[in-house]
Amino acid sequence: MSLPHLRCVLAWSPHSPFLSKKFGLRESRGDSATRAPEEIEIPATIQEIVAARLDHLRPAAKRVAQVAAVLGRRFGTEILSALVAGERIDVRAELAELERAGIVHRKNTAGADDYRFGESFTQEVAYDSLLLRERRDLHDRIGERLRNEDDRPLASRHAEVGRHFARGNDPERGVRTLLDAGEEAEALPSYGDAIRLYREAWDLAENALDEAGRPGRELQRGALRAALRLSNATVLYGATHAATDDRAAERGIRLARDLDDTVALARLHASRGMFVMNHGRERFEEGLDLIREGYAIARAAQNDYAVATLMRALAFSYLLDGRFADAERQIDETLDELDRLGQGEKLSDTYMGARFFRQRVLYESDRLVEAEAYGRETHRLAVRVNNRTLQSSSASGLAAVCFVTGRYEEALDWADEALRIAGEIENVGALRSASALRVLARAAHGDGPSRPADTETMQRGLLTSGDLAINIDLIVSALIVTGDTTRARKLAEIAVERASGRLREARHALALADANRAGHEGDLSCAHGFYEHARALGEQMGARSVRAHAHLGLGELAAVRGEHMIARRHVTTAAELFDEIGFVHYATRARRGLVASRRSPREIVEATRGSGQKRV
Repeated sequence: MSLPHLRCVLAWSPHSPFLSKKFGLRESRGDSATRAPEEIEIPATIQEIVAARLDHLRPAAKRVAQVAAVLGRRFGTEILSALVAGERIDVRAELAELERAGIVHRKNTAGADDYRFGESFTQEVAYDSLLLRERRDLHDRIGERLRNEDDRPLASRHAEVGRHFARGNDPERGVRTLLDAGEEAEALPSYGDAIRLYREAWDLAENALDEAGRPGRELQRGALRAALRLSNATVLYGATHAATDDRAAERGIRLARDLDDTVALARLHASRGMFVMNHGRERFEEGLDLIREGYAIARAAQNDYAVATLMRALAFSYLLDGRFADAERQIDETLDELDRLGQGEKLSDTYMGARFFRQRVLYESDRLVEAEAYGRETHRLAVRVNNRTLQSSSASGLAAVCFVTGRYEEALDWADEALRIAGEIENVGALRSASALRVLARAAHGDGPSRPADTETMQRGLLTSGDLAINIDLIVSALIVTGDTTRARKLAEIAVERASGRLREARHALALADANRAGHEGDLSCAHGFYEHARALGEQMGARSVRAHAHLGLGELAAVRGEHMIARRHVTTAAELFDEIGFVHYATRARRGLVASRRSPREIVEATRGSGQKRV
């Protein structure tokens, strides 16, 4: 250990019972040593310091610390006593000794039976001091006891049981238990917990596959199940970790081929196709080809349910690319197929999910009246069968319709309902969109500042997620309204970089243009370029709302530059397009732009940039 490191350790040691005793510091003062530094034998690492401290304990106390470490950083005396039963150890007396030594602490004064290790590395050193075989045996014993005696909810209990089995003598059993826990969490539903458990199961399964060299069929089946569950959940509920989840789907495809599981093979092709699409515009067609391949596999296997599921994935791909007629045709065929299979009569999750997607296609096609009517019916059916996922998603979709049509109180009501339900079940996609719509509707309604919780929720996981939704422009607009133009621009830049599919690319281009136009540090020439790009894409797709937004932005930019004739031309076109499709909110803003185009450039700069955070 170098002299600076030694000085650092000695400086810190008065605050640590471990180091105070190791280095001979007087307990009464804590700032002077009973031995000179040169007389002190310095361990090479902090781990060795902790290990030396544990070795100085009496054997029974050290044994209690080791077994407690297998339980985790927090542990209870009841299960700890059961694990050392027959070893003639007074657990409470040894815990008192460990507490005096600063190794463990009572969790709180009221709960004397609950303890925790003071530092995580203390627990790790105590854990590592056990032989591997003994650790595995203890994990198995703990898993069995928790499974049979724990009275916690099933999902959380199975999660902890699975983690112990995973580190025991049978990792495959751990994978199975974690997957069971994930499925229970998904059924509640609690999607965040489900995805975390699926991801944990996959990580464990992947490690087991790597270590096995030539894995058995049972391990391969467990790993395939983990890959399938993780891929499906992250695609559906919007919480992907792009690199990890893409790797899981890719390896899952190889496992499905090895196990000759054509249904899993088809579904994993679709999931991987969605992940690939999130890697940027240059990989969109590659992702679409993967989904088509999965669809062909399902067709060849004559598995009707898998075919219907893959048809929905194809419809979503077409929507991302602004192929509205193809998307509607594909989702209508999906619903017809599900009706034929009896799923419509049951109002199954898959059928309801397809209904919500049709609501989304109608909205993105600028058919607001149809989208609202269909969305209200979908919401009614979701309430009838207590499908909270679709209740929150359809409510968020209805909030969007109400906002763009200028019905702000209704928009707030739907957004609040979506947030309440989506928060309970961790439906991330609905949480993001409903939070953004709440911010925008409050601002448009003149209800004052938004809640900090809304701005945090609408960005939840966006910068780390592999999935940036079509409606990222809503979130960017909401950030601009709150005055956070720097974050709005950062998010929009990342969105443009990842954009794939013409509709998503156009929406993200509009978001970046708006962010550049709104902030004092924005680049107006950059904004102009992205508005023009979005306008061109809108014309290719026949997307009137995209064209209208682009014209509005170009008109407002021209007004800032004092180019009044150009400004009036663009803003007039925007107003006419918005009127055609019933976007009352934006049509009103366009007419305000017509008035603004007659003001001086200096007045316009102050109105559109200096107070840009007030504009919705």
